[in-house]
Amino acid sequence: MDALWADRQQSVIKGPEYEYPIAKWGSNFIQFLPKDLGFVNFTYLREPNTPVLAYTIDGNNDFVYDPTNSVQFDWPKTLWPDIANFIFEIMAQNFKSQQDIQLAMQRKMIGQ
Repeated sequence: MDALWADRQQSVIKGPEYEYPIAKWGSNFIQFLPKDLGFVNFTYLREPNTPVLAYTIDGNNDFVYDPTNSVQFDWPKTLWPDIANFIFEIMAQNFKSQQDIQLAMQRKMIGQ
């Protein structure tokens, strides 16, 4: 990481600029170049949890959903209709149902 820092620090082509600064994380500090940025706006991103569909099999050989051991997708509820429509569209294409494909496209256009 220090080699990359030194390379960017000394580079004429991709050196640190106010619009594209560079940062180096220390044990209890963050060093920026250029030094006089004024302020820094961080966007925190994390890798989403891996979804898990946990289930048991009952006496009738049926799958029974286990909500305690399942892990849901990390998507906000506002996106659930878009995701459901995306799945519907893929299923309609797999079933080659023109009516369902048109309905999926219509729902996408109106944001349902």
